[in-house]
Amino acid sequence: MGCLQQMVKLLNRLDPDNRFWKATQINKLKEELNKTIEQSDYEELENNIKSVFDNQLNDPDYARKLFLIQNCLYGADIQPIAMQITKLRFFISLLVDQENDPQKENYGILALPNLETKFIAANSLIQLDKQQNSKHKTFFVTSEEVENKKKELEGVREKYFKARTQRTKRKYRAKDKKLRNEIADLLGDLGFENKAAQQIAEWNPFNPDSKSDWFNAEWMFGTREFDIVIGNPPYIQLQKALPGKNIKYADVYKDQDYATFERTGDIYSLFYEMGLEITSPKGVLSYITSNKWMRAKYGKSLRNYFADKKPLKLIDLGPGIFDSATVDTNILFVRNQKSRSQELKAVALESKAQMEQPKLLKFGAVSNPGENNWIILNPQEQAIKEKIERIGKPLKKWDVTINRGILTGYNKAFIVDGNTKDELIKQDPKSAELLKPILRGRDIKRYKAEFADLWLIATFPAMNINIDDYPAIKNFLLQFGKKLNQTGETYKDESGKKIKSRKKTGNKWFETQDQIGYWKDFEKDKVVWKRIGSIIRFSNSTEGEYSLDSTVLMTGEKMKYLTALLNSKLFICELILNSPKTGTGDVIISVQALTPLLLHYPDEEVENKFADKVTEILKMKELGEDTEELEHQIDLMVYKLYDLTYEQARLIDPDLEKEDFDAVQLDSKQQKGTDSVS
Repeated sequence: MGCLQQMVKLLNRLDPDNRFWKATQINKLKEELNKTIEQSDYEELENNIKSVFDNQLNDPDYARKLFLIQNCLYGADIQPIAMQITKLRFFISLLVDQENDPQKENYGILALPNLETKFIAANSLIQLDKQQNSKHKTFFVTSEEVENKKKELEGVREKYFKARTQRTKRKYRAKDKKLRNEIADLLGDLGFENKAAQQIAEWNPFNPDSKSDWFNAEWMFGTREFDIVIGNPPYIQLQKALPGKNIKYADVYKDQDYATFERTGDIYSLFYEMGLEITSPKGVLSYITSNKWMRAKYGKSLRNYFADKKPLKLIDLGPGIFDSATVDTNILFVRNQKSRSQELKAVALESKAQMEQPKLLKFGAVSNPGENNWIILNPQEQAIKEKIERIGKPLKKWDVTINRGILTGYNKAFIVDGNTKDELIKQDPKSAELLKPILRGRDIKRYKAEFADLWLIATFPAMNINIDDYPAIKNFLLQFGKKLNQTGETYKDESGKKIKSRKKTGNKWFETQDQIGYWKDFEKDKVVWKRIGSIIRFSNSTEGEYSLDSTVLMTGEKMKYLTALLNSKLFICELILNSPKTGTGDVIISVQALTPLLLHYPDEEVENKFADKVTEILKMKELGEDTEELEHQIDLMVYKLYDLTYEQARLIDPDLEKEDFDAVQLDSKQQKGTDSVS
């Protein structure tokens, strides 16, 4: 209905007296005369067109609406009731533009068109094409006979749209059914699967209560593509079960060959792909959906799909824009066209007032509109981004190694408190070789972790341990019985209670689940952080501390310097913006999230300045002293390192005082521009 109203406005501007619009309809009728219309019907149909344009009978918008509906508009929804409401709404729209005359039959109101083949109930994501013979790409170019039947069917549906009496409607519905059966038979003869051909024959657009479990625009609407596709697809996680059924949405659509399909994704991703598949070359699709795809891990395939198209505009609608919305949404405009360069413009709305004045919206650029996260930046933020890109070097090009923490498979057995550790060593001093201090994700704090006196029994498969050499630890682990078996099988304990052993591996019963071939890295100077969380913190660890799989560790060059940069306000903001998020909004700082980070590669002078600050912070934290001022100094140093102005720095730190900002200088060769930064 929104499209209809906008097109009516355009026609009113372009052709105020309907002269060209009327000529267009009559010329179209003449073309049809040579194809599907009999000469005897032509004059009546021409007179009908002229009466529609008679301004004494109808408002000029009536003719605009009627032929726009007939020639330009189509709709699909999975719920039949939605189609019934849509047709009623269109009927009302046409009725209000007709003049009624009590002296005439039916008050002079022209019979309304039949919209059954314009708005249909169907599952848009199930394509009939997926069930056809693989030799054929489309349905209606397989033979001259099928092509002729298709034209005949199109003519019947055109006549049905205009039919005014019940008798005429029944006649064309019968012809429609006859032609559907004939086409299905012909397709069967050409090698189509019986099921696909049968579905074609059985699809009945005239039953108001039925819906099709498949969709094909060419068969249902007589056109393969559309210049404009709009919609508000449903937001349903694919791992959810269908209402009242023991099957997940993912299982329904997994074999439909969608490039955007992710089992952990959302159904609206498939709607984006389906919509663009039926959008004409250079046509435009516009949807309103949840905005999670812009940053979520499951949205990567959709973002990658868009990279092969031409996204035009993105309007991100944050919290509070829609009172009834349960998720944050966005509106995306995409042109179905390959483009060498992406020129996506975007804006993030923060209030309803902005929606009321769209012409005043200031669109900025989207950061890397490809498979990476889509980030909307204003001009000031874009300037900061450009400085980071100019000065920074991707962490993946540094001499560092990043790995996940330790997965034991059963922490209850492999992690012990300080008292148990002491007892095991007392029983057998050799146990100390395998007992290592362990950090959990919750123990990671800014700059220095808070050790909770927990210890790991480090029996990594890569160590090739003979457990008989450690009798105290062996006896301790034996008390957990079959639970430690790495078979994935279910057992019963002495009480008959079912227990399941650890995940099936080739490891021995007393070994941790993961191989942990990099276990010696835990003994090195390193940076450790929590892999998933709402608060981002990095700890510098030089004490041989190990960490669980809820953490990530990095070893290699310039560890104290990197601890400072990663804990700075500038790069906390960068990580929040660019890292994928969980469904609840927590940041996922995995290896993949961190390695693209653009970090300034320092000369020795700069590195030492930062490292000295970190060393001082670690000493003060060891003594329980406050380090807020030192951490603030590091933030200021990072701003200067990336050549940020005071105004730009305040975007990161709104409470920043100019006096503090001006007081910090970094007089390195790189800052003076005498040394290049790769």
